[in-house]
Amino acid sequence: MRRRRWFAVVGGLWALSCGYQFVTAGPALESIEVRPLENRSTEPGLERILAEALVEEFNRRGRLRPIYGVAPGRPNLSLSGVIEDVDVRPSAFSPSGLALEFEILVELALDLSSGADGNRLWKGQRMQLIERFLGSAEPGVHLSNKEEAFQRIGAELAGRVHDALLQSF
Repeated sequence: MRRRRWFAVVGGLWALSCGYQFVTAGPALESIEVRPLENRSTEPGLERILAEALVEEFNRRGRLRPIYGVAPGRPNLSLSGVIEDVDVRPSAFSPSGLALEFEILVELALDLSSGADGNRLWKGQRMQLIERFLGSAEPGVHLSNKEEAFQRIGAELAGRVHDALLQSF
């Protein structure tokens, strides 16, 4: 037993003398503040759908604890952004000229800053997301299909942001 300790001490001193060092971890990432997005589009409520998708994604993956809105204290990271434009246009037509399918293009820019010192990690990272949905002559069905498409856009956005963020650290 004594011999093992002696070898461990000598081995450790040898490693340090050769220039090896203990690696210290960077700041522990525990939380992310998801601020309400600014909505410059003509689609009311889209900022809520996208923010909820971001919070849900971070909760689901479990690496960072999301905080929606202005956080008490200092979270490790803060995510904010602007929905710059939403374009909803028909993409497929019936032989008689009725729109059967619509395409949604959402353009937004996101900012990510560290909560401790406020340094910008991403500034205006631009994203474009496209989704399709079935049109309907029934207004309620049309709106329901459109909202489901916005929710799919939110899920896609959240996955991309989560992956990009964790690849950065």
